[in-house]
Amino acid sequence: MGEPDMSADPYKYFRPEAHELVENLTRGVLELEKGHGNPDLVSRLLRHAHTLKGAARIVKQMRISELSHSIEEILAASRDDPSGFSPDKIRQLLAWIDQVSSELTELRSTEQGSRSRENPTTTDPLPAPATPEPAGARTPIQWFEAVRIGIKDMDALLRSLSELRVQLSGLFRQTGELGRAARLADESALPRAAQEPGSRTPLNESPATMNLKSSLKDIHQKISSILDRANRELNDAYEQAATMRLVPANSIFGLLERTARDAAEATGRQVVFEGKGGDTRLDGHGLGLLRNALIHLVRNAVMHGVEPVEHRVAVGKPAAGVVRIKVERHGNRALFVCSDDGRGVDLERVRQVVLQRGLVLPADAARLTPASAMALLLRGGITTASLVSELSGRGIGLDVVRDAVASLRGKIATRTEPGNGTEIEISVPVLVESQEVLHVNCGGRAVSIPHAAIKRALRLTSSDIGQSPEGQTIVFDGQGIGFTMLERLLQTGSHQLPASFSAVVLESQSGIAAFGVDHLLGREEVVIRPIPEILGTIPILGGAFLDSEGNPQLVLNPEGLVKAVHSNLIPTTDITAACPPPLLVIDDSLTTRMLEQGILETAGYEVDTASSGEEALKKARQRRYGLFVVDVEMPGMDGFQFIESARNDPESSGIPSIVVTSRDSEEDRAKGAQLGAKAYIVKSRFDEELLLRTIHELVG
Repeated sequence: MGEPDMSADPYKYFRPEAHELVENLTRGVLELEKGHGNPDLVSRLLRHAHTLKGAARIVKQMRISELSHSIEEILAASRDDPSGFSPDKIRQLLAWIDQVSSELTELRSTEQGSRSRENPTTTDPLPAPATPEPAGARTPIQWFEAVRIGIKDMDALLRSLSELRVQLSGLFRQTGELGRAARLADESALPRAAQEPGSRTPLNESPATMNLKSSLKDIHQKISSILDRANRELNDAYEQAATMRLVPANSIFGLLERTARDAAEATGRQVVFEGKGGDTRLDGHGLGLLRNALIHLVRNAVMHGVEPVEHRVAVGKPAAGVVRIKVERHGNRALFVCSDDGRGVDLERVRQVVLQRGLVLPADAARLTPASAMALLLRGGITTASLVSELSGRGIGLDVVRDAVASLRGKIATRTEPGNGTEIEISVPVLVESQEVLHVNCGGRAVSIPHAAIKRALRLTSSDIGQSPEGQTIVFDGQGIGFTMLERLLQTGSHQLPASFSAVVLESQSGIAAFGVDHLLGREEVVIRPIPEILGTIPILGGAFLDSEGNPQLVLNPEGLVKAVHSNLIPTTDITAACPPPLLVIDDSLTTRMLEQGILETAGYEVDTASSGEEALKKARQRRYGLFVVDVEMPGMDGFQFIESARNDPESSGIPSIVVTSRDSEEDRAKGAQLGAKAYIVKSRFDEELLLRTIHELVG
């Protein structure tokens, strides 16, 4: 099968190159502002600007070319005298660099829109819609695209390798069953025949039986050997791909330094930004998810942590405050530490606010420590606008950080000292493609829980369960914590408390809670996929993975589970029905298959593809699908013939079909409706939202 024609995207290589040049220009100009300029630095910046200008002209992006030329002119005027860069010139350079970044963002969104409107059958798959930036933040294109190897391609490779590892573990289990079958066949013959002293061969065993047993043993040994070798090679390939996917932490230092610089200028403060550990290599996707959280931390540290110059001087501090980002790697975890030497959190003001809002009892407020104050700020539900204002803006930043860290299965530790600053420590996995889960059974259904969130597994009896005004509790490590049977949250089972049962204690940013289950089924490393956005947000659901047989299994969200217990929030719907069945896309065009598969997988669906009606029928007999997305014109069996054949096949008779075709005649529409197609979408008027909405109505 041939590769797609990447020339359909003329900006495929321009975007990452231009973004890398923009980042280099930003860092260099910030160095000039600090007075670190020299002729070599200015020469490098000139080369960056000139390269950007030429690349933009080749792809007909004349506005970017003009801006690059303007940057080039200012730099050239002071090539031999780096001290000649006045504050006004620095501001102008940064403003033009921001405009280039905005043009790149616009180029990205325009290209996406034109693909969906003009000619979806001759372009690459549509990328996911861009997530809006926070107000006031710059909106560059995805910064990690600047890595030459292409993070998205490496993501796809790692997902495939991770899923192959999961599938291989299933084959190992099946091979073990084969080995046990061979041993049982050997042992079952022994009692039926008299044995010669010292012999292990039944006297009345036929040659055919002996050959069969010998063949079973040989097959088991050969398959085991092949699987062992495949497992070693697959692990090697995974490690190599994972290493290539890592990016240096300093790839975001320029953005964070620019954030600190702009915030300081806006508030009239003096700030020095320090980035340490920039050579530490981390997961590009995870670093991208933390990007906005780190921006919030740096901006809040400048605007609400570092004091105005006159206040700092009055208490004997240097006029310029320090905001520092330090990155370290400890084994398989990355540590981000954001600190400032500012005023710290006003503990007394926190006491007043939480008392006014009834968040703690007066006796507890009196014992409030700096650590517990920061923990309160991290809890959801208290970061309202009034509280944020009263606590100097810390709430919003910490709220964003908490959510980002939770999405990466990370942890947050905070320290603050009034008058001496605040430190926030974030720990996340270096790689986030796969994770270990614990499989549990509750209410007759199997679900999984991220193992990193499990503090302990317990064996309980009904007498261990207490009652408080907030709900059921158990005593754990000397203190009462919330408890519920997990089947209550999942709306499965009888909801009755058994005489004895297993339980898991989960820890999240919202606290600790315990959950009763029927059985603990074991641990496994899996690749977790998101639940489709069009299904809505289910707080206790974290995603799904494919088991060794290709069936989707649910993974619960520890943060949502703990919050549900603390708020005594019980769902009213069966969330285990939220995981949609797989879809089958049938089209003889590779580009169209890739386009539709990309759209559907971006929405969170699992998608298989077939290049012909015959191949699709074969797949439909091997696996149960929720929907067929069918082209009409295909060699051999066309789309209409496929729909009719699928409808008459007992294995697929009840599966709905959607027609996506370039044929737009009333006759074709009528034929599709006559055969039972649930929707008819014309490629020339292809609408991604319509496709997703239609699929949701049929399989959601």
